[in-house]
Order: sequence, then structure tokens, then C-alpha cells
Amino acid sequence: LQPEPPMMMLGINQAAPTQVAAGKIYQGLLTFDFDLNPQPSLAKSWTRSADGLTYTFRLEENAKWHDGRTFTSADVVFSTQVFLTEVHPRARANFARVDRVETPDAHTVVYTLKEPFGPFLHMFEVSSAPMVPKHIYEGTDFRANPANNTPIGTGPFKFKEWVRGSHIELTRNDAYHKPGM
Repeated sequence: LQPEPPMMMLGINQAAPTQVAAGKIYQGLLTFDFDLNPQPSLAKSWTRSADGLTYTFRLEENAKWHDGRTFTSADVVFSTQVFLTEVHPRARANFARVDRVETPDAHTVVYTLKEPFGPFLHMFEVSSAPMVPKHIYEGTDFRANPANNTPIGTGPFKFKEWVRGSHIELTRNDAYHKPGM
């Protein structure tokens, strides 16, 4: 990649070189097709209330972090309400629209907005809201965490090696939650 990314933490650095490599390691709750229709990623389904204030996401039960830990609703809340609101200016502004977040179980997240916001679903693509592992980042200096350059995500590729000035090597995630990908 030229120029070489400054780091591999997509939540902190959204520059194109970081996105090229880290966008295969990290995931958002949603992805989008070429017509900008939301598609499942870490959320397998979602609903919106008739008043446009409440969004309920059902998470993939089989999604795991690359270190083998299970991806849960606690990771989503940590990512969107703690990590990203500190380090990601766009996410900070977007998630300021949230009144409250509830996690009725380990695979459900319910966001209630302060007022309707049409583009709310678009906030959950990987460059706007990459999910980060709570168990790796909670209680740390997010910007100085060693995992920023040895990322642990949920995506189809896992980080293997980064030799600065030479290469970044990713390997297939054999435990990826979407079979055949």
C-alpha cells in the first residue's frame, strides 16, 4: 500500500490505506450494496419502529473475534458509545443522536434516538462504525493500545504480519461466521 498506513485501527484512522487493509479485518453491523441498501454484516437483521426512534439489531450468534472470543452486544455498545465517541469525530457526532442503548441479551442491541434521523442505518458501515473488541480496549489508552497495529477483528481476514516498508499480510479467517466467504 502506498502510502503505508500509519496504523491498522480503522476506528482511529479512516485514511484510504488503513481502510484497504483494515476494512478486511474489521466489520460494521451493516454493509451496503451498490444502490446503498443496507445488507447484513455483524447484524443479521434489524427493524425500525414506525416512529423512526427505535432500531433493534439482531447480531450474528456465530461471530467471533479473531482471538476466539464471542462477539456480543456488549462489544457493540462499547464500540459505539465509548470507543468511537472518543476517537472518531464522525461517529461522535452521529451517536450523539442516541438517547439510550439497551442490550436485552447478548445478541440484541436496541438504540432509541432523541429524534428521528433518516440516515441512522448508514452510520453502521465499517468506516463509520467499525466494531472493536471491548475485552482488548476497555480501560486502555485507545490511541496507544498495541492492538492498533496488531488488529483483532471479526472479518473474513485475520492480521498475520506487518513489516513496515515492505508488506502487510492477512490470512483467511477459517472461523468466519458467514460460510463460503
